[in-house]
Amino acid sequence: MSGWEHPIEHTSVKDITAHAVNNSTWQKYRLAMKGKPTAEKLTMLRQWRSAHMVDGKLPKATQVQIDNYINALKRGGQLTKEGKIQR
Repeated sequence: MSGWEHPIEHTSVKDITAHAVNNSTWQKYRLAMKGKPTAEKLTMLRQWRSAHMVDGKLPKATQVQIDNYINALKRGGQLTKEGKIQR
């Protein structure tokens, strides 16, 4: 695995607050990723994504959670702008 292969959508602060910050289940999962290697974090995000698919579609809340986390990995230098693992 060399990076994140799924598209990232633009996410508003309002959506991040509603679907990621204020979601205790997601916050527990997010904390479980802390300290793990980037490749393992991406594997966990893929698992979260698969577990939340509904009729082959990703609910908005799950998309927001994942996109926000991926963007944080980019800001932190763990992923390149293109989503490839950097460290």
